[in-house]
Amino acid sequence: MIEGNNVEVIIPVQFQGAGATPDNIERFKKGIRHWWGGNKGHYHVKVRVVNQPPGPHTNVITIPVQNARVNVTGGLPGNHCTIGANELLENCGWVAAHEAGHLMGLDDRYNRVTGRPNPGWAQNGMGAYGSPFNSTNIHAIIEINGPTPRRNAIPLPSDTEILLNGAE
Repeated sequence: MIEGNNVEVIIPVQFQGAGATPDNIERFKKGIRHWWGGNKGHYHVKVRVVNQPPGPHTNVITIPVQNARVNVTGGLPGNHCTIGANELLENCGWVAAHEAGHLMGLDDRYNRVTGRPNPGWAQNGMGAYGSPFNSTNIHAIIEINGPTPRRNAIPLPSDTEILLNGAE
């Protein structure tokens, strides 16, 4: 929902994999809420990560056992389809938030060969590991998924919440 500068984002996700224990699922959800929620410039952001049943446009976070690859997939063509991050589960909060950025339609803002941030993105979570997400990201998420989407995202009525990848 967008009301002035107040933004609520609902991210539906199906968690699966050998590491998808209740504790690990909550760790991922907490990381996403922590890194994306709160004040982002002039935006006041509330984030909810909700369970999503399987379907054609399901966001899936596959949580492996310790010390393995975390995979995230999203069902709509406007969002990334397959993304991953090499990360230990005990340090997964920021990585989960970065990957949630992809589920919301954001692109990586770093050189995939060197790992270095693109110019102007060194202080942004889509460009540099451990960096916060900011109003630039929220503005892009609104444009991509909001009332008048700019990419192949779900078209939404103007008074609804920002619902991502098949949320109802």
